[in-house]
Order: sequence, then C-alpha cells, then structure tokens
Amino acid sequence: VGVMAADADVDEEGHADLQDEQKRLALRQRRREQVEYLKLHRAKLEKVAQRCVNRVLLQLPPDPFEALLFQLSAHVKASGISLDEFRVLQGQDHIIVEVGADARSAQLLAHRIFLPYELAKGLSEEEDPEAQAATAVMILQELLGSLLLGVNVLDFQEIHQRLADAMGAEELQALRAALVGELLEVAGRL
Repeated sequence: VGVMAADADVDEEGHADLQDEQKRLALRQRRREQVEYLKLHRAKLEKVAQRCVNRVLLQLPPDPFEALLFQLSAHVKASGISLDEFRVLQGQDHIIVEVGADARSAQLLAHRIFLPYELAKGLSEEEDPEAQAATAVMILQELLGSLLLGVNVLDFQEIHQRLADAMGAEELQALRAALVGELLEVAGRL
C-alpha cells in the first residue's frame, strides 16, 4: 500500500510539473506575440495617440476625454457596422428606444434604451400624462427614426453632431445627453 501511495505522489508531481511547464511555454508564446505586435504597431499607435492628444490640448474642450474619443475615432477604420433605424415605443413608465444596426447587411437590434418620460417633457404640451407620453413617443420617432441611418457606430463626432442638430433645444439637452451616453455604450458593445 505504501508503494502505491508513493507512485500516486510521483504521478501527481509529474502532472503538476507538466502543467507548470505548459504555463511557462504559453507565457513565453504570449510574450513573443506581444513583442511582435509592438514591433508592428507601436510607432503608428504612438504617432496617432500623440497627434490626438495634441489636438485636444489645442482645443481646450470642456470634456477632454470626449474630445480625445472623437479624435481617436477619426483614425478607426470602418468597422462594417453602422446604425440603422431607431424605433421609439411607449412603455409603462418610460420611453423605449430600440437602436437598430446593420452589420455587413445583417439587421440586428443593437441596444434597447429605457428613458424616463421626464426627459421628454419638453416635447409635448399635453396636460394628460398618457397623451403627453404618446405625443413624446411620436415626436421622438420622427426626430430619431432615420437620423443616424448609415452612420458608422464608431463615428462619434457625426453621431453627436446629428443629435445636436435634431435636438438642439435647451429643454432637450438632458435627453440628448442620455442618448449620446447610450450610443457610446452601443459602440462599446459592438
């Protein structure tokens, strides 16, 4: 029995040594891949990043991170994913905005946004809350429907500009900000 236990310990040690060796080999391979990647892309990445940071510093925008995002998005190659039509629906306690996308000719539902009705109060002068909600949904559908049709999901500057043009009124600023934030999330997911 003692010999069998010793053999089992040797087998476990041999298995552990094999796993350790596999981990070391995988780590070495990963490091080689990182070095090759750096050799291939480092100079261009540094050049583009520095150019974008310099432009942001020259502009002195209120939100430098948003400006940097706009600058970097200008250097992104077309991802093949563009925004499609928006569908605005009336929910029980909120407005539902479904964001459609086109990924290499395949239609998909990229995101569903839930917005409180309070954000859309400036859209309707109705007194009745249900009528106010229905009017807000109808107006938002007209505003957003095909507003971003064909815009690349990574073209943050174009998205921001189109939303600002369509929803420039001050009473819609919170609604516009909420939509921009949600669309950035869409880009991050896709």
